[in-house]
Amino acid sequence: MKPIPALLPFSWLYGIGIGTRNLLFDVGVLKSCRVNARVISVGNITAGGTGKTPIVEMLAQQFLEMRLHVTVLSRGYKRISHGLVEVSDGSKIKASVEESGDEPFQIAQKLLDVAVIVDEQRARGAQYAVEKLGAEVILLDDGFQHRRLHRDCDIVAIDASQSPFEMPLLPAGNRRERLSSLKRASAVVITRAASETIADDVRAKIRKFSKAEIFSCSFQTDTIRDAKSKMVIGNEAAKGNHALAFCGIGNPKDFRKSFERSGLDVVAVREFPDHHRYSKNDITMLQEEMKQCGAEVLLTTEKDAVRFSSNNAALDAPLWYLEMKAKINEEEQWKAFIVSVIEK
Repeated sequence: MKPIPALLPFSWLYGIGIGTRNLLFDVGVLKSCRVNARVISVGNITAGGTGKTPIVEMLAQQFLEMRLHVTVLSRGYKRISHGLVEVSDGSKIKASVEESGDEPFQIAQKLLDVAVIVDEQRARGAQYAVEKLGAEVILLDDGFQHRRLHRDCDIVAIDASQSPFEMPLLPAGNRRERLSSLKRASAVVITRAASETIADDVRAKIRKFSKAEIFSCSFQTDTIRDAKSKMVIGNEAAKGNHALAFCGIGNPKDFRKSFERSGLDVVAVREFPDHHRYSKNDITMLQEEMKQCGAEVLLTTEKDAVRFSSNNAALDAPLWYLEMKAKINEEEQWKAFIVSVIEK
C-alpha cells in the first residue's frame, strides 16, 4: 500500500489513541488477565500478510514434539459466527471454515493434534482453553495489539519486503503500532528478506527500538497438493501443466514468487481482495477464464484453498495449492529461545 498523504492527520490521531492505550497498560491502569498456561503471541505491527500463520504452525509443531498440550487462539477474522467457537478439540474439527475464519480452519485441518479456538475476547478464550481443553501452551494468533490477555512471550513478524520503518500509521499507511511498541517484543522474526544485506538493514532498524532476540525466516513453498484429496503432486506430475493461478491474500507478490519456483506453467493470474470468500459465481468465472487461457488446473494458496473448500463440489477442474512452511534460519538459537520461554 502506497502512503496516502491526505490521510496523515487521521494517522496522527490514530497514533495518539494507540499510544495512550498502550501507556495505560504499561502503567497498570488497564489490566491484563493471566491464565494458568504459557501464552505466546505471534503478531505484527502492520496490516496485511507478514507470514504469521506459517510461524504459528511451526511453533505448534515444536510444542507437540515437546509433548505439550497446545491450543491456538484467534479472533477468527471475517468469520460469520460470534463469541467463542471451538474449531477443533485436538482430535476432530467441530466447526466450518465460515464459522472459524480461514486461518484457524487451516491450522485445525493441518495440525489435527492441536486444539483451535476463535473468540474476539481473547482472555475468555484462553480461560476456556485451560479449563476445558487442558491447554499448557496457548498460541495467540495475531495477538500483539490484544493486551488484555497477559502473555509470556511476544513474537513479532516483520516483512522485509514491506518494511514498516518508512511507513505511516493507519489509515495513511499500513502500520498498526508506533515503532516504539517494538520494545514489548520478546523476539522479532524477519520474513521475506531477499538478501542478507536487506535482513541486516532491518536488524539495525529494529535495534533502535528493541532489545528483542532477532531471527530471520524463510518460507518453503515447493510442495503442491490437490485441494480435494490432500495428496502431494510430485514435480514430474506438475511439470508442464498449464495453470490459472488465483489468490486473495495480503501479499499476492509472494504468491507469484512461489509459483514461479514451482515448475508449473502459469498462463494467467487472477487476484481477489484479502480474505475473499469465494462464491459459485467466482467458480464459474474462473472456469470460464481457464477455457479462454487454455489452463488445465487451478493453482492457489493454502489459505485460499481452505476458503474454496465449501464450493469444491461445484468445481469441475483440478484445484492445486502451494503448501507453505516456515523455517527459522538460526535454527539452534531459535530452539534454545523457545525452550527458555517454556522453562522460565
